Amino acid sequence: MDQSDNNYSHNLDGNESFNQLKRCKLQPDCSSNESKEINPPEPKIPKNLAQNQPYHVTELPLLTFKQFIEQQDDRTSDEDVSKKYNEYKIQLEQECSKMNKYTELKTESVTVSLTRKKAQIEKIIRTYGSALGVSKFRHLVEESTIFIDKSLLIKEFLENKSKVLIITCPRTFGKSINIDMIKNFLEIQVDENGNKFSNKKETTNYKLFCGEILDKPLNIMLDDEFSEIYDEYQGEYPVIYVNFSKARQTTHQEILKGIKLVINAAFKQHKYIIQRLDNIIKNSSSLYSEKKIAENSLKKFLKIYEDYGQNADEFNIQNSLSFLSELLYNHLGKKVFILIDDYDAPLNSAILNNLDIDKINHIMSKIFCNAFKSNHYLKKGLITGTSGIPTPSATGGFNNFTEYKFLDRHEFTKYYGFTQDEVLELINNSRFKNYEQVEEIYKGYLAKDRDSQEFYIYNPWSIVKYIEIGTLDNYWVSTGSIKNLFNFFTIDQIRNNFIKLICGQELELLFESNMKMYDLEILQQMLNFTDNLSLNRSDLFFSFIYELGYLSLTSNKGFYKIPNQEIRIEFIDKIIEYYLNTYDLSREDFNDTLEQLDYLFENEAKEDTSNFKFALKNLFRVCPKENVFVSLLNIMVIKLKNNKFGSKAWSKKPTSDNLILINDKVKLAMYIELKYNGSEDKAPNQKFFFQEYNFIQALKYIRINLSEDKTIDVECKLEKNQNTQ
Repeated sequence: MDQSDNNYSHNLDGNESFNQLKRCKLQPDCSSNESKEINPPEPKIPKNLAQNQPYHVTELPLLTFKQFIEQQDDRTSDEDVSKKYNEYKIQLEQECSKMNKYTELKTESVTVSLTRKKAQIEKIIRTYGSALGVSKFRHLVEESTIFIDKSLLIKEFLENKSKVLIITCPRTFGKSINIDMIKNFLEIQVDENGNKFSNKKETTNYKLFCGEILDKPLNIMLDDEFSEIYDEYQGEYPVIYVNFSKARQTTHQEILKGIKLVINAAFKQHKYIIQRLDNIIKNSSSLYSEKKIAENSLKKFLKIYEDYGQNADEFNIQNSLSFLSELLYNHLGKKVFILIDDYDAPLNSAILNNLDIDKINHIMSKIFCNAFKSNHYLKKGLITGTSGIPTPSATGGFNNFTEYKFLDRHEFTKYYGFTQDEVLELINNSRFKNYEQVEEIYKGYLAKDRDSQEFYIYNPWSIVKYIEIGTLDNYWVSTGSIKNLFNFFTIDQIRNNFIKLICGQELELLFESNMKMYDLEILQQMLNFTDNLSLNRSDLFFSFIYELGYLSLTSNKGFYKIPNQEIRIEFIDKIIEYYLNTYDLSREDFNDTLEQLDYLFENEAKEDTSNFKFALKNLFRVCPKENVFVSLLNIMVIKLKNNKFGSKAWSKKPTSDNLILINDKVKLAMYIELKYNGSEDKAPNQKFFFQEYNFIQALKYIRINLSEDKTIDVECKLEKNQNTQ
């Protein structure tokens, strides 16, 4: 390889052949399916180091992931390509390690050359690495190569006329990253003594937005309308940031401990205040009154700052944020932005763990009232949460805010989650060009902008995990679930509505938009399944799961649906779990019955139902009840339908005793009729059926009968579509 900087750029553009890649350390073994790693001898120190000439350590062609896969055989599986690329990145990491050794010998030009190459290699190593799970904007920008620019949210927030905003969205939709982005944009960066840096353009926060880390400035820097006031806000305000997620605990004592801990963390972000107050106290020119105020302030500050805040009393905690606002205003001369994330974590924990919600709600309401309602040093406030519960206004104390709920019509919706265009861009830039499949499984949150234009929101977690792993799977719901969801299926109204939802139907629901404490108590009873459960308030439950992201709006006002196949599969599995547990049915027998039904559905010529009949008998031998029999077969059909990734298998009238499944791949329709005690046949008219579904080549009619003596019979008949012959 030519050892010039220009040739390195040539390699980076992907013009090296794959044969060169194969000649490097990773050599395929023709006698094995596995790749064999060949470790070359440690290279000697090059002569041209002493001659002050640039030297390139790496012998590998440096290829991005996209360039790498373009040079693979089309027959290579996605899994094998990903494995090879990961091995390739390991080789690059080893090259970086060698560079560190060489630069110890350095001359200036060698150091510059190797440093440049190392930076370029590290960029390749990071290809399609995400910062999933991080809550810091800096980490997202610096470490992730899967990045969607949401920085114009800052403009919307600052231009909004409300003094305090509450924005809610489900978990993993970007609320923590967004609020940290706003913090990075606004906050004055100071040294360890609390002195503001003289040139903010040299600060790390400024560099995050101006394009020194990414290839170009973020959108907020490019917005012409905002440019006039950009310098007025960027890096110009003190910021108090509080994240209540650590108060998500299971006992009352631990929740209070967590609240103190997060307030303590907010104070530690401004530990320079201690030195400032101490300087006033020790300054001989300070007035007596100034010293006394500083002494009292230092005492209060240290009570929260030391020992993780556990020595602070309830009064100190309730007034903590307003107190810190005053100190920051006095030191930096500007009013304060207060940013609070996961505001609902403490009260949510109390509800889910059946604790005294009045105690937690009291302290949280006091913190919010003092921070946002009677705080003379407040510039503006932003509060975010998942909001499966109401805001602190439930007690009537804190009420001077504007609330923007997930999927409501407002300007902030598009900043929480990925829009359809953003997902399309990500998929097109990845190696997976199957946007239609991604859309089918992960799409579903219908939203409206301020002009009432409809658009769809995707869950970022699921999209990014898919791009990283390359498998269409259930990612989001595995990060958390509704506690004891299957317990709710014992309530007929909730169970019946769930079955309608998982069948793809829209459900008309009347949500309680302004919950009171009484509503919270009922919701708590429902979520903890207490004996005095109110059975007529299913609206509270569905309102709760809607705000958690398990339901979506529809184009029909007042109607809701399950957003996508990812969540539908989770609900199907939950309701299957309910039936199996309640009626002591075997999971193995259920899976066997489903497998046999699937086999009939996938094979047109297969008419022998003996295995299916045998599996059915085994499944229902313990509990051959008609209602359970019909319900579970319906759920099997729904499960079968939703397992068909990539094929348009669907069911018609899936909640009745007559079911139709369509299999696009084999042009087969399957009509399942569930009968009890030999009731009248309701088989479809083949002529009209083939007129409606003219692309279908055959109709398989399966009749399942449960008799009074609990005998199960299965018959199968195949009808060909003569028009397609």
